Amino acid sequence: MSFDLDRHAFRLLKDEPFFASISRNVSKIQNRGIPTAGVMVNKDNHFFELHYNPDFFDSLGATDYEGNELEGDKHLERKDTEIRAILKHEFYHLIFNHLTERLPDGKMTMMWNVAADLAINSEIGQELPNIACIPGGKNFEEYPSGLSAEQYYEMLKKDKEEQDKNKEQGQGEGQGEGESNQGNGDQQGSGQGSGDKFSNTLDDHSMWGNSEENRVANEIAQERLKKMVQDAVEETAKGGRGWGSVSTKMRGEIIERVKTKAVDWKSVLRYFIKASVNADKHNSMK
Repeated sequence: MSFDLDRHAFRLLKDEPFFASISRNVSKIQNRGIPTAGVMVNKDNHFFELHYNPDFFDSLGATDYEGNELEGDKHLERKDTEIRAILKHEFYHLIFNHLTERLPDGKMTMMWNVAADLAINSEIGQELPNIACIPGGKNFEEYPSGLSAEQYYEMLKKDKEEQDKNKEQGQGEGQGEGESNQGNGDQQGSGQGSGDKFSNTLDDHSMWGNSEENRVANEIAQERLKKMVQDAVEETAKGGRGWGSVSTKMRGEIIERVKTKAVDWKSVLRYFIKASVNADKHNSMK
């Protein structure tokens, strides 16, 4: 039987009241067209979706974070830990607006994807599969934990500029000495090793679109998201079961966002009208 994330999410989030509330407002959709998992805004109905590859989730828990193979109960326990961590990772992307209003220069880039992952994974760390971007982990040994996505983005930009500078120098030296093959070979090897830092993430962010159609959908979804997070905070506070694994630091940031991000229902109506007009134009095209 194919892996059913909805069923596992209900079970795994029973001790995570805040994330459970968020989860109920996000559709889980099987999608073997992506390698792992990823959240997106549905451009037609403007709701959030979590797409996931069931084969990827079935493969989780085979090793611990250090790469040691696991069997039996330890394998199942580690699998649950990794699935729960991935759910929290994806929901944090939504909660902290990584898909919508915080995009550098208003557009999505792979470097921003990595920066957003680093900010989130500071909180989740070794609960995740070892392919995740984690401050202090592989490729990010010099990156401290606890920074914002914007701060990690600036660090990544500086590292990329340094890498490009070294690449240019390496190519120049190779050509100058008449040994371009050796010079390029060294640089290519280095580039591939450090290139992972700028291009590899645990989850799939290819659905974070930049088109005008996606922009309108994002604006509508952004207002819905404010209400969704606000409701989750209130529900968690009234439930009396605590915040689960949400740290004091993250809890404070989430509550502060709720206080400063009131839902603009006029904007919601305006964006709905704009989306309807765009849909009418699209449908009337011959």
